[in-house]
Amino acid sequence: AHIESALGEATVYTDLAEKLGVKYIRIMITNHPNPEKTDFDGAVRAYQRICDYAKDKGIIPLIETNGILAESSRMKEFMECTNRANSGVLWDIHHPYRYFNETAEETYNNIGSYVKYVHVKDSVMENGDVKYKMLGKGDVPVADALNLLVKNGYDSFITLEWVKRWCPDLED
Repeated sequence: AHIESALGEATVYTDLAEKLGVKYIRIMITNHPNPEKTDFDGAVRAYQRICDYAKDKGIIPLIETNGILAESSRMKEFMECTNRANSGVLWDIHHPYRYFNETAEETYNNIGSYVKYVHVKDSVMENGDVKYKMLGKGDVPVADALNLLVKNGYDSFITLEWVKRWCPDLED
């Protein structure tokens, strides 16, 4: 039932994106950034359905590097299994580094060809928990990732993600 609900929500967002002339919608495998047990094959099938629905509307559903898909080798496998022309990755630079200790280069080498949108944010680990910091005040290799993108001709969106709605304790 949860998958059908999520697919219904994705179709609503796809239709809205089409009406607004927006090229991308964001899809996440889970609501939580940290890795958790996920039905990989079921997620591939669901994402394929979203891509198929969005195809004739000119929309590209972007799957974000979060949850188990923050591990870029898994994301690469996910994208290869999906095999849809209108698929793509939203690279949240934070998650592969923070949850899988990946360098920006490792992540880019695995998924760079799929990246169509980028989120940046910074953090440190404090007492085993992620503590978000102002950009440049944490240890996430944001500059390394951005330099790789520029070096490889990336010409799409880069967005600072600072969502107080989910993390009310974020600095103003």
